[in-house]
Amino acid sequence: MEVGGHTVTHAVLPHLPAARARREIAGCRDALAERLGRPPRAFAYPNGYHTPAVRRLVAELGFDVAVTTEDAENVRGGDPLALRRKMVWENTTLGPAGYSPALAACNLEGVFTALGLVRPVPGEWRALADAEEERARPAGRSPGPRGSRVAAG
Repeated sequence: MEVGGHTVTHAVLPHLPAARARREIAGCRDALAERLGRPPRAFAYPNGYHTPAVRRLVAELGFDVAVTTEDAENVRGGDPLALRRKMVWENTTLGPAGYSPALAACNLEGVFTALGLVRPVPGEWRALADAEEERARPAGRSPGPRGSRVAAG
């Protein structure tokens, strides 16, 4: 079993200034290291949201891997600080009469995604924690999920 970090207060890291994000990540790492006798190696982003700057902080603070809530397959050579994972929520295995093995299997095997009934939600966001990168961004663009660049006006 592996115990990993998840911040001190479950703060959504891309919404924080870099200094506060660092305190959230380091604080959980230090608290876990004190209790476990060694620092944790894995980190899970609260709500799955991350940015390039947040991933750099996670790495700088000693984490080897980090997971998002992106329900998609990982690819060889992908970023170990942005690992995707199969998400099973409270009601994703419930049919009309309770637990449904068939519904659970469809969710775990990606059937609903393949049919276009469910789409992975990207976890990478550009926000306050990326202030340095935002200053370099062309004017008239707004932050948002990975790949979205909305022109102003």
